[in-house]
Amino acid sequence: GCSIGLVCSACAVCTTCGNLVCELDEDYVSCPSDCTCGNLVCDGGEDNTSCPSDCNPKPTLGYDKSGELSVAYCEDLSCSVITKNSLGLGKRYATLSIPPDESPFLAYNGSSGGQYVGLYGIKCQDKKCTSYSTNPLDPLPIIGTYKSSAVPSDNNPFIAYTFLPSLVEPINLSLIKCGNPDCSSNNIKTVVAPTSYPVYISTNIFGNDLPGVVFSDGVGGTDGVLNLNYLECITADCSLHNVTLLDSFAGSNPYFI
Repeated sequence: GCSIGLVCSACAVCTTCGNLVCELDEDYVSCPSDCTCGNLVCDGGEDNTSCPSDCNPKPTLGYDKSGELSVAYCEDLSCSVITKNSLGLGKRYATLSIPPDESPFLAYNGSSGGQYVGLYGIKCQDKKCTSYSTNPLDPLPIIGTYKSSAVPSDNNPFIAYTFLPSLVEPINLSLIKCGNPDCSSNNIKTVVAPTSYPVYISTNIFGNDLPGVVFSDGVGGTDGVLNLNYLECITADCSLHNVTLLDSFAGSNPYFI
């Protein structure tokens, strides 16, 4: 049965309003003491309809201006007010992704003497990146400017990027699965079979919580052919994967998102 002080769904399931836990049968309307709309956390029982301020993630931008990498956090959905934090100079061609913990992750090229040196990861300690940690991902001196990142439910980033193992071709597509959220240890690197000019990389996490990577490769230019490929990760670190040819482009470059 149902008694005073309990919130019920058709009196079939009763939950305790006032225990400071927003349970499945509670929301901000039925039990505001437990489900605090406005605390910037999408609590259980809240969604983007009942509490859009908490459950609609605000846009977060990473950008490079004259070699200075910054994160801009929008205080509202229209970005009429932003909070900007600088992550320092000498950080180029960054990619930003938002993990489940909502504290951004960025991967970027180091820069020294006009060369792009090494691949690094930044893990923000909060949504606005007011503080962060930096760790090297790949120390190889020649890292391509194409990269993309995504973060699955374990909060450990996945990065796809290009690099030259030496100063000569081929350019390789590489994958890194980080061993923890800030990529400070136990990272696993996988090199996909050598390709020629892998570019325009896009990465996402799919319903099986595994990454997938879209990339093009081949020989560009008016006389060349570029292939559009999909790389399916079979394992979380993508050491096992399949590559499928999706399309070919003669004399043009495939751009995609």
